[in-house]
Amino acid sequence: LSLGVIRWLTGHENLHYGLWDGLEVTAENLGRAQKAYTDLLFDQLPEGSLRILDIGGGAGETAARLLALGHSVEIVIPSEQLAERCRANAPGATVHECRFEDFTGEGPYDLCLFSESFQYIALDYGLKRCLDLLVPGGQVLLADCFRTGDERTADGKRATGGGHKIERFRDELEGLPYTLLHEADITERVAPSIDLEQAFYNVLGSGFSMVQANF
Repeated sequence: LSLGVIRWLTGHENLHYGLWDGLEVTAENLGRAQKAYTDLLFDQLPEGSLRILDIGGGAGETAARLLALGHSVEIVIPSEQLAERCRANAPGATVHECRFEDFTGEGPYDLCLFSESFQYIALDYGLKRCLDLLVPGGQVLLADCFRTGDERTADGKRATGGGHKIERFRDELEGLPYTLLHEADITERVAPSIDLEQAFYNVLGSGFSMVQANF
């Protein structure tokens, strides 16, 4: 959904999926589901006050929450519009308006965060670049979509999805000096976000059809 629609529905500019545990899949609950997703993400943060590089920071909502927790945050975002919203929503963060591939900062950072942004970065670049930016013992926190090769609907069409192939990602990870601390598949818990998005566009499309039919 667009930034304007998200703001209208939830009062915030959170562009992430929602975590729908125990929630009815309605537009009214979207904000609660998105907060639950961020809460789950933050459960994986190391202890202490962190210097965080938020790579692909959306409209700055996640950064704002990190700042409120006492962390130092820098955001890398290539979109001029989203960079503007990051500055408005997370005024305590430093915003770098560029692609991660063009980011020239040196850190060092305690944590590199990819929240639904890793899929837009070259697989053979992202994790390697983080090694240059992290302090010894620093961490990468990555939540995103991956493809397994089974993304097909019942009628054989490719299902909604994206991201790098999971096996290629695992191969890349194994070739680098990282230690995997935590892994979880939350596909089923966030999948209703796709259903909600599709339902919204179905309603919108029906509305346009009715308007056209009357002119």
